[in-house]
Amino acid sequence: MKTKLIGSIAGLFFAVFYYEAVAQHTQTGKKIAIHSLQNNFYSNYVEPAVCSDSGKVYAMPDTNSEVLRAILFNTDIHLLGKGEDTEEIVVEKIAEDGHTYKAKSYLRLIWYKIELDNWIGYIRASDVATHTFTDSKGKFKYFFQTENSCRLLKYDINTKKWADTLEIEHLRGDIVRVIESAGWKNTDILFRVTRINAFCGGGTRDEFIIDANGKLSGLLSTDSYADDGSADAYGSTVWLPLKFNKGKILLIANGDVEQVFDTYSGQLNVYPFPKGVTIPPTELIVFKESEIKSLYAKNGEPLLKPDGSYRSTVKNTTKYFRWNGTKLIRIK
Repeated sequence: MKTKLIGSIAGLFFAVFYYEAVAQHTQTGKKIAIHSLQNNFYSNYVEPAVCSDSGKVYAMPDTNSEVLRAILFNTDIHLLGKGEDTEEIVVEKIAEDGHTYKAKSYLRLIWYKIELDNWIGYIRASDVATHTFTDSKGKFKYFFQTENSCRLLKYDINTKKWADTLEIEHLRGDIVRVIESAGWKNTDILFRVTRINAFCGGGTRDEFIIDANGKLSGLLSTDSYADDGSADAYGSTVWLPLKFNKGKILLIANGDVEQVFDTYSGQLNVYPFPKGVTIPPTELIVFKESEIKSLYAKNGEPLLKPDGSYRSTVKNTTKYFRWNGTKLIRIK
């Protein structure tokens, strides 16, 4: 577990600080680092597209630079890189004593370097969906904007209108995947949005988003993190039901069919159906969390084992939920 986490964080920092190019701001001359983007263990980009009415493509990552062209809504684009700039906004205000003064604020701007029809340019992140998906019936298209917070837009392909919107604050979507939901009641599509934390202790957060009964909503979430300065750690996992074509149903960890086989332990990442639970297997969701807490003496000093490691307690909790086609209900 520790080895995987350390490796993930090291790779993430490499991805963040490996810069492909440097662009220069037209007016200020400030250089903006553009780092390359690629699909890997730490991030993915699925059919990126323009999600505004018209996205302007600039010669440089700067709204004062030349506009090369405007791209229409739902146009697929190829993301080459990403950079960040800060724009200073000055507003004149009036104080209580009547005199005027200038107040400064700063706007964080994220830019994508893109390629389209052999054109290379820059477009603002606010005009871009980093992940797009279409439901199995071809009725709706889903646009994810994943910088800072996760914003999901649902578009009706037939009426050509927005059908719903969901925003989850403080969830940067590093990886977005569709989770198989065959056998789920009233469910059009199920997503898993993953944030990988690049700080000491690391960890991840998974948010499961469902489109059921024509409405987008957050279903549940899992977290994992650790404290480098103690034994404190937390981890949670969810097992989701999947009905296969021949009728067999399995509870699969995080609903991840691709990772159903644990190559480290040689075991399947499945949860056995618990005895005494009588609801249909396709409606059962299992949530398990584990919390490790360091032990301390009365003077606040940590209690240590003979080998110098922290003494700790472990608390494991398992909860059973039922998805009844309308909402998630805890049953045990």
